[in-house]
Amino acid sequence: MNYDELYKAWRQEKEEGDLKPLSKDFYSQVQLYINNLLEEINALDEKSVKWRLLNEEVNNVKKMVKDLTTIRNKKVLETTFRGAPVQSDAYTSAEEAIYTKMVPLPEEIKKLIRSVNENYVPQQKKKQKQKPKKTLVRFLQAIPPIVGMNMKTYGPFKAEDVASLPMENAEIFIKRGVAVKVETK
Repeated sequence: MNYDELYKAWRQEKEEGDLKPLSKDFYSQVQLYINNLLEEINALDEKSVKWRLLNEEVNNVKKMVKDLTTIRNKKVLETTFRGAPVQSDAYTSAEEAIYTKMVPLPEEIKKLIRSVNENYVPQQKKKQKQKPKKTLVRFLQAIPPIVGMNMKTYGPFKAEDVASLPMENAEIFIKRGVAVKVETK
């Protein structure tokens, strides 16, 4: 591997739409290339022009590898999620180990969507809190204030007052003969 080969692979991947085949050991070759450059740099004086040039080459190689990998990943992801097959001969060994795990993803997503759509069970509306039923009564005698079954205070009432009370309270007054139910139409 050398700079020109890496540049050519990067440029093709950047300019062309489909995934370009790389050698199975592409990333290993790039790592070996970077290691060789770093060994050469370590043997040089930091003030030398060659040291600076090689250091810049290492930085450029790392940037190109990062960009190349990002472009390839994006292409594989887009192709995979469209459900189209990706040519596995275009993968490097390192990529193949990663990407083969992704192949079932689109089918799993379709299964999830089908499952949700086919097994949809509408939830029943939450029961609205029912207001206690009330009854209209007319008092036959005076009554001091009371606390109703709904914990609200009612009264005081004078004889002949008409009030709307919770059903349970109204029934007690009616049974005791203190009040009578008022019929409404």
